[in-house]
Amino acid sequence: MPQASPHFGDPLPAERAAAALGLAPGDLDARFPVQVVSTGTPFILVPVGDRAALERIQLDRARYEALVEGATAEAILAFCPDPRADCELSARAFAPRWGITEDPVTGSANGCLAAYLVAHAYWDRSEIAARVAQGEAMGRPSRLQLYARTTPTGIESAVGGRVVAVARGHWL
Repeated sequence: MPQASPHFGDPLPAERAAAALGLAPGDLDARFPVQVVSTGTPFILVPVGDRAALERIQLDRARYEALVEGATAEAILAFCPDPRADCELSARAFAPRWGITEDPVTGSANGCLAAYLVAHAYWDRSEIAARVAQGEAMGRPSRLQLYARTTPTGIESAVGGRVVAVARGHWL
C-alpha cells in the first residue's frame, strides 16, 4: 500500500523515550534519532539496539504520557535490527491513548519506518526493501514488507504484509 509523503518532526530526547519503554538510554541505537514521522498518522520512532532490548520493553504509562505530552504523536514504534533469515527488523507498537496497549501489526507505523530508514540511511542506501517482524511479544506474529526510495521530489514508501487471522465475519 503506497504511503503519503513523509513529514519528519524534530528529534525527541532519547533518554525520555527509553524511560517510557522501561529501557536504559544505552539500550537505544544512538546512531539514529528518536523522531516523530508521519505518512498520514504520526508515530514516535525509537531505534533500539537489539532484539534482547526490544523484548524487554515494558511500557511505563506515566513516562509514556510525559513523552507524548506536547508531541505531535501519541503512538510509539520501537524497532531494531533482526538477524533472522525471514526478516531484517523487528518492531513493537504501543498506543495506550488509543486504547491499544500493544498492536500486533501496524501498517501505518511501518510506513513511517520505511521513510525513516531511507531518510537516515539506516543501511547506507537510498532505496530499501525490508521485512519486519511484529507481534511476536504478544503471540501474534506478523510479517510486514517495507519499500522506500529517495526520488528527486522526496521519499516514496509502501507497506504490505502477512498477518495471523483472529476472526472472520460478514457485514450485514
